[in-house]
Amino acid sequence: MKQRTKTAIIIIAVVLVALASRLLYVGLFDIFVGFVAITGCIEICKMFESSGRRHCSFVASLYPVTFYVDFIICKLTGATVFWHCMTQLILFVALLLLSLLLEVKAGFKPALRYMFNTLKIMVYPGLFFCSLFVINNIEILIGLEMSYAQLSFTMLALVLLISSFTDTFAWAFGSLIRGPKLAPKISPNKSISGALFGLLGGVLAGLFTYGLCSVISPFNDVVIVHLGLNIWHFVLFGFIGSIIGQIGDLFESFIKRRCGVKDSGNIFPGHGGMMDRVDSEIANAVAVLVCFLIIL
Repeated sequence: MKQRTKTAIIIIAVVLVALASRLLYVGLFDIFVGFVAITGCIEICKMFESSGRRHCSFVASLYPVTFYVDFIICKLTGATVFWHCMTQLILFVALLLLSLLLEVKAGFKPALRYMFNTLKIMVYPGLFFCSLFVINNIEILIGLEMSYAQLSFTMLALVLLISSFTDTFAWAFGSLIRGPKLAPKISPNKSISGALFGLLGGVLAGLFTYGLCSVISPFNDVVIVHLGLNIWHFVLFGFIGSIIGQIGDLFESFIKRRCGVKDSGNIFPGHGGMMDRVDSEIANAVAVLVCFLIIL
């Protein structure tokens, strides 16, 4: 337990330093996300390898990096959202075809299975990690001035706080109340009561974020006044984010079950691997990004 607590404190400290680095240069947080993304993708690649699922680990693990490079090129050239999407689609297809060509000598059917397994990793967790790049640079994507960096900070805060509140409430009240299991064949420690209180935690995280935006003048001016977001938007963010985050947590447990492993890795003593720590966060990132794009 002591080791687990020490590791948790270090993780929190590193994340806070990474967020603070955005004040100096937004790209520093992109580098942090890139490291996390590559590490997470490599862990999934190793899990697939341990279960005999052939794939192109080179393509799968580096996909978030190529996504980011393309994103930055589009940003520097002033590309529209349409061209952002088109170039990313072309890149995605090109990488898949590369993975197919690398195995085609073994036969077309084996090469297709090889490509399909690579596709799975590129989508999860690759594309999920990429949503964090988009959130970190959301002002550029939707045409806001860089002085409105409060929006990306708010979105990142929602991603982290919703996951943290959901996990904490689910663990605390689930351990206390217990009751019927949520998905015993996938994750036997999770209960329905824990999931429901986790949902409450997610909503409270949304309200907490709204409270912070209300009392901090620059955030109030941009997020609440300029963009017109109100308390019910943040309740919705917390509600949806909590549900999607818990689904992401269960999905990661499902993958580990299918691959026959207990943890995704061992990079964090007492906590397992990178994917064990960020499964709900990257799912939340997708949920928060989609919600904001729809509302804005």
